[in-house]
Amino acid sequence: FLVKDGFFMDEKRSINLIPYALLAGLCIHARMPTALTLYLVTGILILVQAVRIRQSYGLQTNVISVICQSLRTFWPAISLLAFFGFSILWLNYVKYGSATAFMGGNYGYFFLEGFTDRRCNVIPTSEFAGILRIIANTYIYLTGDEQGHWSLTWHLATGFGRKELPLVPLAILWPLPIACFLYVLFSLIKGFKKTTNKILLVSLLAFSTGAIFQLKYPTITHRYTAEIWVPLFVCLVFLWFKLVSKPHQMQKSSKLVGKILCGGALLLLLVGIIYQLYLATTNKYYLQDGPITKHENYHYSKEDNQFLSSLNPAKIRELKVEFNRDKEKKCAELAEKSGVSELLKD
Repeated sequence: FLVKDGFFMDEKRSINLIPYALLAGLCIHARMPTALTLYLVTGILILVQAVRIRQSYGLQTNVISVICQSLRTFWPAISLLAFFGFSILWLNYVKYGSATAFMGGNYGYFFLEGFTDRRCNVIPTSEFAGILRIIANTYIYLTGDEQGHWSLTWHLATGFGRKELPLVPLAILWPLPIACFLYVLFSLIKGFKKTTNKILLVSLLAFSTGAIFQLKYPTITHRYTAEIWVPLFVCLVFLWFKLVSKPHQMQKSSKLVGKILCGGALLLLLVGIIYQLYLATTNKYYLQDGPITKHENYHYSKEDNQFLSSLNPAKIRELKVEFNRDKEKKCAELAEKSGVSELLKD
């Protein structure tokens, strides 16, 4: 849709925003972080189009007037967003008893895991752990290096992170999309004085929202790269669109620079393709390279399933009370056994 509509860079006022709203709404029942991204982007597109409509008629473009114009002109798209938003709240209420509870609190491993490193969080945690975790998690997603991530986790005090390993290093799998993202980001920052670049930079931030939230999340697993892929793919398509639709802009740079950029892009593309073929044709492919580590109760035994099926609300409350009562003592014993008691005090 973005390619068809020229990434909203032309002064078109008749763009249909219903497909954008429908895609964002459907995604809310699939990948919540990506849905948040698409909701924000769709909202930005609605506001941009509302401003353009008012400017074309010489009308005021203050906040109130733009919001009113958005509601009046794009109410079908806004209604779709609202419908799907209320649908997920209703589903949460049915599943968990609360409209705002997006995750259930009674996972099976909660009652089987006991007092582990994860439950006791025997790793220093600072007040800025959520933000600093972005650095550590970005590193492991790019490199797949568990030891380096462990070191960053300790030094940045980001708390415990559950890792489902192995991870495919994205720096080798997606070098071209990553390079495109960095190129677009720094280009927009460099030309920030232009209004178009400001809008594009805000849009890129919106496209990156899901990835940022996922990088803050304590659990690290390959399936979460779906959120990281979104801003990378958008930048890749954006540059392709610019190259195809406005080739004359590329002629402004010297032929040598153009050849270097094209050669570098081709090299990065080949690296990603060759690595993907290597993963797909060897026993190193992450889907075949199990078992998953750092999560011992990933598969439940017959006895575990029988125990879990016997739980009722009263037993669950009793188990939680028992866990909280013994947590301080048991976690202190675990920290002492792991040799990190003094570090946690610091």
